[in-house]
Amino acid sequence: MLTMRIIPWEYIILTEWAKATWPDLKFIDAKIQVQKPSQVCDPHLDFLGYYLEDICMTHPGLLKLKHSLKAPAIDIWRMFIAVEDQIPGHIFSVNNVKWRWKAGDCMRLNNWQALHWTKNTSKKDRTIIKVTGVKF
Repeated sequence: MLTMRIIPWEYIILTEWAKATWPDLKFIDAKIQVQKPSQVCDPHLDFLGYYLEDICMTHPGLLKLKHSLKAPAIDIWRMFIAVEDQIPGHIFSVNNVKWRWKAGDCMRLNNWQALHWTKNTSKKDRTIIKVTGVKF
C-alpha cells in the first residue's frame, strides 16, 4: 500500500500551487505520494470513486450529466509530477510503457483507460505529487 502523507500546511501550499499551475481545473485535489522501498502498487485503473462522490455531493448537478467511458461527461485530469529524478528501482508503468522522469516532469494519466502500476525496488523512497481536477 502506498503512503499518502498529508500535513495540513503542506496540503494548503500544495493545493494553492496546483490551482496556480492549472487555473482551468476545478475541484483540485493535490497529494504527496510516497512509495517506500519494496512497496508495489499492482496494476489498476483509477476510477476515482471517492473523488467523484465528493464533488457530486457539493455539486449535485454533475449527477444529471450523461456519462460513459467512451463519452465522459466531464474531463477529469490526473497528473503525476516527479519531485526528484528517477533512480534505478523506481518504476512507474502505464499501459506497459515505463515512464522515465526527471524532477519536475509531469505526466497526465487517462485515469479510465490507463492501466498502471508502480514498484520501488530501490533503497530510497519514491516521492511524487498527484493532482486531480476537472476541466469544464
